[in-house]
Amino acid sequence: MGPELTAIMTIGKMGMDIAGGMAKSDALSSQAVWLRLQARQQALQGRSNAIKYVNEGARHLKQTRINLATINARGAAGNLNPFTGSLFALSQENLSEGLLDYDAAVTNAQIARETGNLQAATTRFQANQYASAARRAKTGGYLSALGTAASAGMSMQQSGFDFGSVFGGGGGGGGFPYAQYGGSLPG
Repeated sequence: MGPELTAIMTIGKMGMDIAGGMAKSDALSSQAVWLRLQARQQALQGRSNAIKYVNEGARHLKQTRINLATINARGAAGNLNPFTGSLFALSQENLSEGLLDYDAAVTNAQIARETGNLQAATTRFQANQYASAARRAKTGGYLSALGTAASAGMSMQQSGFDFGSVFGGGGGGGGFPYAQYGGSLPG
């Protein structure tokens, strides 16, 4: 195989190395973008779930208020004092249960919000890993191309190829067209 063919094959292989690195980089970058979008969705889902629990807590408080009003109204209808005896005990039990339910809903809202934030943070971390891998893949493509060029150069030198004839340094003459200018490009 002649040096020209070796040079053409080397350039082709270098192009393939670079293209492969770029393709892998693009795929990893796309995955990183998708994961960042997923992280946003997870944070929003956590907030949405928290709002549902806050609304549930508000419903518990409303129901507790309605129950207390009903107890007071029935007591008053029976000419009983709602702030003493069994009516008072019933009101206190109802209030206690309503507040426990409200407190549980508020706690669930906090848990839902934090769970969404944690999931989003984990997904953002993954996205950053993919973005970093994309940069490494791109660099790897260029380094692979550089390695291909170096390997081809060493092979050509070991086979006795005279680089000077190509780059204008003497030897067999000819070479690239700018060799006629003494090895440098016209200025």
